[in-house]
Amino acid sequence: MGECNACEGMAGFYWGDMPDFTDPIACEIVGTPDDIPVAERMPTTFPSLGANGKFAVEMRGSDRWPRASPSGDAACNFTTDCSPYNASQEGKPNPPTVWGHWYAGIHGALFLDHSANNTQYGGGLLRHETVYEFPGGEEGRDRSARGEFSQNNMHLTEIHVQTQEMADAADPGIMLNLVHMNWTDGFRGRTFVDENSLDWRRLPTPPHNTPVDTLGGDALCVCVPDPAGIPWFDGAYSNSTYKGRVKFVVPWQQTGEFGPPSKEPIIADHYVKWTFHLFVNVATKKPALFASPFGGIASYGNWSNPDELWPESYNSGWRTLPDREVCFDPTGSAASCKDYIPPQVLTV
Repeated sequence: MGECNACEGMAGFYWGDMPDFTDPIACEIVGTPDDIPVAERMPTTFPSLGANGKFAVEMRGSDRWPRASPSGDAACNFTTDCSPYNASQEGKPNPPTVWGHWYAGIHGALFLDHSANNTQYGGGLLRHETVYEFPGGEEGRDRSARGEFSQNNMHLTEIHVQTQEMADAADPGIMLNLVHMNWTDGFRGRTFVDENSLDWRRLPTPPHNTPVDTLGGDALCVCVPDPAGIPWFDGAYSNSTYKGRVKFVVPWQQTGEFGPPSKEPIIADHYVKWTFHLFVNVATKKPALFASPFGGIASYGNWSNPDELWPESYNSGWRTLPDREVCFDPTGSAASCKDYIPPQVLTV
């Protein structure tokens, strides 16, 4: 079919496996790579708001859970995890252990600090708060397009930890996966909880001081030997392919700022690396949209210093890790998880 042009790879809001279950973002090509001199192209780095590549950003978009890369295996529904599309679960906020995957709109926040060594092998801490919005389908699409939250939601946290020692040994580190069922269930069904009343950008890290009935309390914590590590946001796209300059309206939120989505289009430079597409706003020189097949799509809103957005004075800050006593390793044998789960006692 030929080489992809500058408007391709953007995707849009999606709610199912079929091609027509995606609303693509309308896009206009402003210039090809031959039209835009290298010196006039936007930077590929994410903004550093503090030392060591620190930043926090609000994200809104569309995603699939569980995520799985595409494959050629029809018996696995053309995924790598053999998770079939489960229509009966679509629109229901199930724990991420369900056998069938589902699609949903998302909103959340990303917190990052590359520690003392802001390099490709420097380690660091990355915390990703994600709220999956339900109902899904076209109803969810329409609510999300207006910048609204949904009526029922699934609250998840992923904390990626990679020490410098791990990075030096080419160990990608671990991911602590938190399933906030107390938040997802609200007051355990006794009353409706409006998502606008929840501090979803700063989900509590267990153990939490507030009682369960006030949406604090425990969360399911799973230590996962991380297959990905921590992306190097400063330099990861330095060797990406420039696709050109495009014009489009950023969905879901006011990019780079806050509030409902604007109807005013932006001009952005499009970079691609493997299957990951980055769109950088020409006006602000900051990323506006990120998209990847089977990896979700999100627009970027507020850019902040993570320690100011979530200071230690509020629930001990975003750097707080769950107590070892509340986490477990489902593999039972991951050496990299041993410092994040209860100590094991071996009788000899």
